[in-house]
Amino acid sequence: MPARALGLAAVLLAGPVVLSSCANVTVLTVSHAGDTDGVAALCLDPHDLAIAKYCAGREKDILFTRQLAARAIVSRDRLLALLDQTAISEEMRVRIRAYIASDFDTRNRDPI
Repeated sequence: MPARALGLAAVLLAGPVVLSSCANVTVLTVSHAGDTDGVAALCLDPHDLAIAKYCAGREKDILFTRQLAARAIVSRDRLLALLDQTAISEEMRVRIRAYIASDFDTRNRDPI
């Protein structure tokens, strides 16, 4: 079945793309050898997604990033490295560093 019939559109990407005003992201291509008729999914690297969520800063985003950390889907070091590469204000950078520190503080972890 063609991708368009599945309601999907093919997108070709060359290099980083802008997810939001603050995040350059890595897009991973995920494909399956089964009956997908050549359709592949484009997925964000979880660290890039987390940085975008931290930038958005909504309550639901902060809850989401906390779970990414609790489930060891993202690493503190990688998040901090990406944050240093993200073009944002120093005020926002300080706020996000505090969120990252809190997310990896086991005293703040919600039960999974």
